[in-house]
Amino acid sequence: MSGADADMLARAIAAYEAGLCVVPPRQDGSKMPVAKRYVDEAGAERHGWKPWQQERSTLEEIRRWYALGTRTGLGFVCGEVSGGLELFEFDCRRTFEAFKGTAVELGMGELVERIEAGYSSETPGGGVHYLYRCATVAGNTKLARRPTRPEEMDEPDDVIRVLIETRGEGGYTVEAPSHDAVHPTGRAYRPLRGAVDTIVTITPDERRHLWALAETFDEMPDSAPTAPIETVPTGVRPTVTGLTVIGDFNARTTWREILEAHGWVLASEPGVMGYWRRPGKDRYWSATTNFGGGDRLCVFSSSTGFKTTDTQGSKAGYDRFGAYALLNHGDDAKAAVRELGGRGYGPKLPTLDVSDGWCAPPSRRSRHGRRPATVSTFSETDLAVARASLAAFAATPWPSPAAMTAVADCPVLPRDVPVRVPVLDVAPMCPLCDGPGLPGGRACDPCMAT
Repeated sequence: MSGADADMLARAIAAYEAGLCVVPPRQDGSKMPVAKRYVDEAGAERHGWKPWQQERSTLEEIRRWYALGTRTGLGFVCGEVSGGLELFEFDCRRTFEAFKGTAVELGMGELVERIEAGYSSETPGGGVHYLYRCATVAGNTKLARRPTRPEEMDEPDDVIRVLIETRGEGGYTVEAPSHDAVHPTGRAYRPLRGAVDTIVTITPDERRHLWALAETFDEMPDSAPTAPIETVPTGVRPTVTGLTVIGDFNARTTWREILEAHGWVLASEPGVMGYWRRPGKDRYWSATTNFGGGDRLCVFSSSTGFKTTDTQGSKAGYDRFGAYALLNHGDDAKAAVRELGGRGYGPKLPTLDVSDGWCAPPSRRSRHGRRPATVSTFSETDLAVARASLAAFAATPWPSPAAMTAVADCPVLPRDVPVRVPVLDVAPMCPLCDGPGLPGGRACDPCMAT
């Protein structure tokens, strides 16, 4: 056995003594582990490496594998069999550098430094491997990807490039100083920092933040397109004219105005995406704005009252109105619409020209129509009632139901009182047929007729 072969055996034994399940990679550039014959649970004979996913390789196997002096690779089986080992792999060096920079800004620099110093290596393609142990380990997961650019396509189905991924339960990793026929390029894996006996153990919470940060680097378009920013709560009917209260609020406000009023802190804003830290937290981050290019709030912490965003599925998150409704009205969208309408959000109210005489309100026009008349046609009591009703109606662009009813019930409007017709962003609903109703929640004309 040559000196190089003896060194590879010594490294394999050191990894075994550090609690890792050592299985050498094949010498064919596939980066897959060697296999053996075994009998599965059903009694069928198989050929593969599955037995080492449940039970660690033995020291005798390791010595036999490297005894011939032809092995140039070193590999570990991830997961529980290696003490909760997980590989965190950056396939893109640019993404790796951006990840580290963002981690520092978010207060995760110490965590990343600890992992990197414990064990990190460089792949022949320029990627970076982190190894750590954790009580929580998942299967192999692609955390961040991007579409393949046309000039990068080697084959027609080469449409996605992985940026960050993991190898966990049932996974396998090739590590330094593997070289020669282990990798298709023939180049070597290079150690960066640490060693197999200094691999760190991180907490499930630290791992969760590590993964969540990686997921924000995903560049794939959402498979299910998000709904338009302007949304309408269930049971509320929008009108056809102008921006609704919701659309107007989304257009005129900023995330800072909404979130900072409730103690959220903008921890970092690299590029167009913002990383937010929830109240009571002094490091890491809890949510993003403009994640995936969408102008929405995506929450990754379960301690906020918001629903968490499933980044492996939908990236929809919350629009500004949805976040405001949850923070200020306990997620009651109708209450938020009423309050924001009263503050002037939504369509502006035009002035109705009544120079041709007296006029019934628009909501009653189908019943009364326009009624030209003179002031002397009505008593002073009629005029007093009309003026009082109009004063209540015109006091705010979002009248109370009582004021709306009072005006709708008034058969005339005098020409000398300024009249504003509300183009509200919600229309009253008929309680009988669920169609358009009359102000004050009253039934529509057809229902009343029956």
